[in-house]
Amino acid sequence: DKLPVLSQKGDWLQVKFGKQTGWVFKSLVSYKLAQPEAKPVNQAPAAVQKTVYVIATTVNLRTGPGTNYAKVGVARQGQELKVVAQQKASDGKIWYKLANNAWVAGWLVQEKPQVTPVSSQPQDKPEPEPVPNLPPAEQGLYIDIRAIKEGDGTRIKVYANSSVTDQVVLEKQDRQWKVILPGAKLLNPFDGAGQSWPGLELLQVQQLEDDAAGVVLTAVYSSVYAPVLIPGQDGRSLEILVGLGRLQGRTIVIDPGHGGTDPGAIGGVLKVKEKDVNLAIAQRVRRYLAEEGAQIIMTREGDTYPTLAERYTLANDQQAQLFVSIHANSNTSSSVYGSATYYNNENRTSEEIAARLKLAQLIQEEILKIPERKAFGANNGVWLDSRGLAVLRGTRMPSVLVETAFLSNPTEEQLLNDPGFQDQIARAIAQGIIRYFTE
Repeated sequence: DKLPVLSQKGDWLQVKFGKQTGWVFKSLVSYKLAQPEAKPVNQAPAAVQKTVYVIATTVNLRTGPGTNYAKVGVARQGQELKVVAQQKASDGKIWYKLANNAWVAGWLVQEKPQVTPVSSQPQDKPEPEPVPNLPPAEQGLYIDIRAIKEGDGTRIKVYANSSVTDQVVLEKQDRQWKVILPGAKLLNPFDGAGQSWPGLELLQVQQLEDDAAGVVLTAVYSSVYAPVLIPGQDGRSLEILVGLGRLQGRTIVIDPGHGGTDPGAIGGVLKVKEKDVNLAIAQRVRRYLAEEGAQIIMTREGDTYPTLAERYTLANDQQAQLFVSIHANSNTSSSVYGSATYYNNENRTSEEIAARLKLAQLIQEEILKIPERKAFGANNGVWLDSRGLAVLRGTRMPSVLVETAFLSNPTEEQLLNDPGFQDQIARAIAQGIIRYFTE
């Protein structure tokens, strides 16, 4: 049944049913409250002609210059928008009117970036090679390995005709890396063994005599940069980076909260489990940080439950530079919403407290750049841990716990179940971490 909503009180909605009125618990229905009337602004739109480009992953287009206007569409990262006017909203922020009469927030777009002049010198980063044409998976596991020099580093790409992510064996000893692909066969011989590769003293690929034994890639790296292995999202590729990215040489532990027999919070409408959302976001954070050269250690890779002590002990034993725990929040009231990041100052020096606070602030700042994300609590949603969270108390390095959104809120539960939103949150967390090391 579709019923008109007359009012809202706490977790209850007053509805009209025929000639009667009554109350319904709002977690048992899907509903949409009317858009509030837009506040008038004093300043008239100023005519302007220019092109801007979307810099956020997704941006809402609205009927007027403010977030209180109704949505009329969405623009995506990199999309070109034609601006015909601009106006300052009542909060002082600039909005752009587009050629199609929709409005977009000025802080979520930028004018066309400068084009880098074409140089007559050889480029450090060549165009990526085309993906090799591999035999069908029915013929067995075939791989092709290619290496590319990129400035001061080397990118090694492993292509496969079927999933290899779960089969890779990685052996480390001193400065030697061995990447073993059991049962694999080389499509083409690797001819780069005799070349000089930036960041590496040795790079060789060996097809073992017994084809069933597989292929071994051996890399001996310099003392400056350790390789970073990034599994491809399709499971059929791997990348090994040496000397690339702003986070090269950094070790970061990402902790997807809960897992296994501990589901964490469970959404009231879609029954989304916190453990699943946490892992999905954490896996995306891992990829974005690994692409910047960081060595990423996950406290769990799947639906398992490491104890709290095992999580922070892992980070301490690996001498990680950062520890980031990812969670989703919950509240007895389904109307509570927002994002928050926690840090701990228990038994810490002033320098250690400052580092933890900086990390929390930068991650939270990036999360609040996501369209319509709001802070939960004061101080932009940065909280001093008063609950004695074990993973924050037990870690020796700077550590934070991120509460991405509320599963108890029906709207935010839908967001947390959306892969696009998961990706936005992951990018924000990764960007906050990058800023921590680079600012």
